[in-house]
Amino acid sequence: MIFSKRMKEMRKKCGLTMDSLAEKLGLRGKSTIAGYENGSRHPSQEKLKEIAIIFNTSTDYLLGITDNPHPPNDDLNNLAQILESNKFHFNGRELDEEDLDLLMNILERISKKENQKLDINKQK
Repeated sequence: MIFSKRMKEMRKKCGLTMDSLAEKLGLRGKSTIAGYENGSRHPSQEKLKEIAIIFNTSTDYLLGITDNPHPPNDDLNNLAQILESNKFHFNGRELDEEDLDLLMNILERISKKENQKLDINKQK
């Protein structure tokens, strides 16, 4: 039941309807999403992974293994913490705050690009 509850909470938190989430997941309609949320259906491992990506959380959170929706081992969060807490050099020059902000923007774009690829694959 933890998955069902967290699925519904995350869907609402992301401002998605059952229909819009079903569309992102490449499902025909909201009945599958309703089944996930009421506990009568369970997603495949692949769908679970896709759901976690859409919600920007981990499968561990959705399954109740952790109570932290954004665990510290999240790659982008880890990298952000590393960039904020260390001095970096490139070609003999120390990267300043503007350089580090640019790096974070690039990494966020890469993350969004991966989510867009997921959306495109669902439409095929």
